[in-house]
Parts: sequence; C-alpha cells; structure tokens
Amino acid sequence: MAKQSVKQQGFKKHSALLVNAFITHAVLSVNSKGQVENSLIYNIFVTDTIQNFI
Repeated sequence: MAKQSVKQQGFKKHSALLVNAFITHAVLSVNSKGQVENSLIYNIFVTDTIQNFI
C-alpha cells in the first residue's frame, strides 16, 4: 500500500469517511491510477473548458 500523504492523514484525523476530488484540466501521470486506488479518494470528477474533437 502506498504511503499516505499528510493531507490524507488529516482527513482521517477529522473522521472523513471518503474524499471526492474535483479536477479542472486534469493531466494525470502514468502511475496515477494506482495512487488513487491506494488513497482515500472515492470519486474523481474531471471537467475541461477545452472542447475535444476525438
């Protein structure tokens, strides 16, 4: 299991049951999936103001 960040420890200290992340213009690294899976993050909401034509 990945080492918990100071922020995650703070969330636990204040009895957070889960954490939702809201990200604008998300640029995620190759290993970000594993980091998220080993964190308190329950949901990730991503939005972008740039239209994709894919």
